[in-house]
This record gives sequence, C-alpha cells and structure tokens, in this order.
Amino acid sequence: MKVNVLNKFDKNGSLKKLADQNGRYKILALDHISSLRKALVTLSNSRDVTDSDLVRIKELVIRVLSKEITGILLDFDSYTKLKGQMSPAVGTLIKLEKGWIPAGRNGRERITTVFSDTAVEQIARLGVCGLKMMLYCRPDASEETVRTQNHLAQSIGEQCQKHHILYCLEPMWYPLFDDELEGAENSEAILAKRRPMIVLNPLKEFAKPDYYVDLF
Repeated sequence: MKVNVLNKFDKNGSLKKLADQNGRYKILALDHISSLRKALVTLSNSRDVTDSDLVRIKELVIRVLSKEITGILLDFDSYTKLKGQMSPAVGTLIKLEKGWIPAGRNGRERITTVFSDTAVEQIARLGVCGLKMMLYCRPDASEETVRTQNHLAQSIGEQCQKHHILYCLEPMWYPLFDDELEGAENSEAILAKRRPMIVLNPLKEFAKPDYYVDLF
C-alpha cells in the first residue's frame, strides 16, 4: 500500500520542532548572502569572497551553536550543501525572498521578489519544517503596492498549505517619506510616532485566516 507522506503533515509538530520544550523559539538566522559577503570583504580586506567561503562560515557557526539553538534559517543553496551536517533535532526554515524592486511615484516603495514561481514546491521537497518570507510593508504606501504585497503574502500562504509546510512571515518596514530619511530633521522622533502603525497594522492584516501565516 502506497502512503502519501504529505497527508501526514503535522503543523503543530513542525512548530514544536522549531522550539524548545518550553515553547521558546531560538532560531539562528543564517540566510544572509549579500550582507554577509560585504561584511567578510571588510573583515578580510579582500575583494574575493566566494560562495564557498559563505557556506564555510555558516558551517562553522552552526557547529559552534548547534547545542544552543532549536531552529535555523538558511538560504536554499547553503542548506542543500550543509544538510548532512545538520542535527535532526533542529528544525529548519528556508528563506524564500530574493530581494525587492522599487515602486511608487517616488521609487521608495518596495515590492518583494522571490527566487522562482516554483520556489515553495522546491523548498517543500527538501523535507524541512517550512519557509520564511520577508515582506516589505508600509500600510501607508500606495494602494497598488499594498495590494500587490498582500496578494503575494496570500499566494505564498496558499502554496504552503498546498505543499504542507509552515509559513513564517517577516513583515519589514522601511523609510518611505522625505521626513523619515536619515539626516532629515527630527526623523527619529517622527518615525517613533509612526512606527506603531507601521508595525502593528500589517500584523493585524496578515493574522487573518486568508493568509495562512503560522509564525511571525
């Protein structure tokens, strides 16, 4: 008798695997690529930091912290190269977003991009707990940008449901208006007043069942 293993997906079991016995999440984020490469170039005073160098650094960090973490967040390529060295007790999330493209009249609004149309399915085939997507969010952006980002968030949630993996969403705010930019007069005070709305409103939206978000 052939059993479809996807039908045995246990969402609560996957959430528990990412946490410790007390339900605390201690997830190590090692999905960085460009920022890590830039930091290594600065530290090593070298212009040549290869993809293999990045994987090697991540391998060393995982080895040192393996007993301190309950979960790990990696990019797709690093995971495929390091999965043989991962502890089976540690839950894994795979980064979905590729970056962002500018939008809006002033070009400061951001639209999240993902690696491919089949990325969710590819991640599901790895047998990991789930994926993480950073979604650039400004509820006060243009209607078109907000609609596009909300549609992306919902589409990814639906795909995660279809392929039986957890959906971890990371709403990320960003400076949008002139008075929020670094160097603008009183920009920190202005952002301090706006940030509750900038941060909480997307959480209220994406907590709706239509998005299928399992973890923020």
